[in-house]
Amino acid sequence: MLNFARVITVSQNSQKVLLASVFSSACINCPSIRTCRHSAKTFTALNVKNFNLEEGNIVRIALKTPVRILQGLCALFLPITLCILGLIFAPALFKMTNFPANIQFSETIRFLAGIAAFFLGELAVFIFSRATFIPLSPIIKQKI
Repeated sequence: MLNFARVITVSQNSQKVLLASVFSSACINCPSIRTCRHSAKTFTALNVKNFNLEEGNIVRIALKTPVRILQGLCALFLPITLCILGLIFAPALFKMTNFPANIQFSETIRFLAGIAAFFLGELAVFIFSRATFIPLSPIIKQKI
């Protein structure tokens, strides 16, 4: 990830900065970018290079390479792995939960358990992507 963002607030020690994402390159050339209040996603970034930042500044941000790799692997493999595990372990799970004996366990129920596990993985990726973990925060690379 290498994007531009607008500074909203700077913490007291200027290490944490609240940013709003800039959606397009046209936003950078807009004369009202420093005061624009369009609905943009806000997030926190780290100011490790100690730039002198003020509200409205435009900065370039980036994620560390290991973080990008981790995000890609989690987004791809977590839902698929949970789906496969749901398909494999659905019969054992239903036996442990006292599934009614008069209802036959079928491939349809196994399929539905796999789909439910897949969406559980998607939900986990969604929640993880919205959480703020300081080691996983983007870093401000440049003040524009």
